[in-house]
Amino acid sequence: MTPCQSPHETYVEKGFYLHPEPIVSGSLLRLAIERISALMNGTYDMGAKPWRRWNIGHPYKMQKIDQVHLCDRAFYSLVTQPVIGEWIARVSSADLVQVWATQLLVKPPGGGKLGAVGWHMDRKDWPFWQGEILTMWLALDDVRPDCGPLLYVQGSHRWPDIAAPGDAYIQDLEAQEKRLKQLAPHLAWREVPALLRAGGAGFHSADTLHGSRANRTDCPRIGLAISVRTERSRVKSGVEDYGYTSYLDHPSIAPIIYRRERIDP
Repeated sequence: MTPCQSPHETYVEKGFYLHPEPIVSGSLLRLAIERISALMNGTYDMGAKPWRRWNIGHPYKMQKIDQVHLCDRAFYSLVTQPVIGEWIARVSSADLVQVWATQLLVKPPGGGKLGAVGWHMDRKDWPFWQGEILTMWLALDDVRPDCGPLLYVQGSHRWPDIAAPGDAYIQDLEAQEKRLKQLAPHLAWREVPALLRAGGAGFHSADTLHGSRANRTDCPRIGLAISVRTERSRVKSGVEDYGYTSYLDHPSIAPIIYRRERIDP
């Protein structure tokens, strides 16, 4: 971001915005981190289970709990903090911010490519949405260059669709990158890592190419993905939504965390 650019201008230009310094308090982060072990063991304190659990207990692959805010009070409190809604609105210039999906993401150390996440654009996996959807990736611990940080390809949100048929489940990023460059050799490829302090965040468009490589430290990389819609989105009819858009009128499942107040002249 140049000195004169706003977060929104940077987001529009690059397809992402990074805020490396903490957005939320350390006490909220600690409460959430302290609950991770119980969540991994299948202990939930809100009377509901997460929608899906991926690779839980695997020593090397990315471990993921979908809709973690529905089953744990600490994570629900974190997701619904007003400051998170305010930051997403600031970055996107939205009048309304509604959470529709969350993912607790734990990348274990070691394992080489087994811990990688392939280059992909979120919109490919979310075909039930039209318009503006984006994700805030919140660091629950410090994210350093060697822990497999989230990587953004700058400007890729402006690429034509044919240029980025990515896949998050392809773990050989170098081979995948080579194929993508062959499809669109005229497009610039600039990777930017999301290096963040605990409580810092990255914001990216559903059309921005991103992925991550292996965690080469001796500690897990822990983050929370908060996916939201703005007033500039709508649901596509006749497309499988896996239940996500069926609960937009349910305030605890899909909480509205920001609404801009308009003052009539």
